[in-house]
Amino acid sequence: MIRLFFVLFSLLTWSGEPDGIPSTVAEIRQAYAAAHQAIEDSHHDGVPRNELIETAQYMVPAAGTTNETFCCYYELSVDGEEWSVHYNPYFITRKYNIAVHNFYEEYLYDAKSGRLLFVYIQSDGVDGTKNEERYYYGPDGLISEIIKGERTVPDKKLRIHAKILRDSVKTRLDAAVLR
Repeated sequence: MIRLFFVLFSLLTWSGEPDGIPSTVAEIRQAYAAAHQAIEDSHHDGVPRNELIETAQYMVPAAGTTNETFCCYYELSVDGEEWSVHYNPYFITRKYNIAVHNFYEEYLYDAKSGRLLFVYIQSDGVDGTKNEERYYYGPDGLISEIIKGERTVPDKKLRIHAKILRDSVKTRLDAAVLR
């Protein structure tokens, strides 16, 4: 529990920008490693995890059945005046297929500000190869990208999608509580 607190505290007090949000590729990579360590530690410390896992199966026209797994790791905060709960996602993954093509995505956010820091996308290429895309975001937008294979989504659409995923967490968690 102490190690988990230290890792989460480190994520929140990073020195990349004046407000502590990572802003360089090296700092974002450190935040990514710290998020993975916090997730790993949470699986072994016996404390209930702030984690949401949803699986869905649905039809995509002309592509058939799609299986999707959505996983979100988040921090909780409570508004002192109104006692309302806020879910602050810091890491989201999606794994899904469209027809025979498989996709895997990771989104790293700053839990305090909600700012997107990093996106990783792995997908099956048309010719049987694997595409890998890594996008690093600073305070003013995209600061670096590494693409092996082909780009699968333009940056603007990727940022919109990342915001939609992050914003969907509250609805998903509220629905899970009501089940």
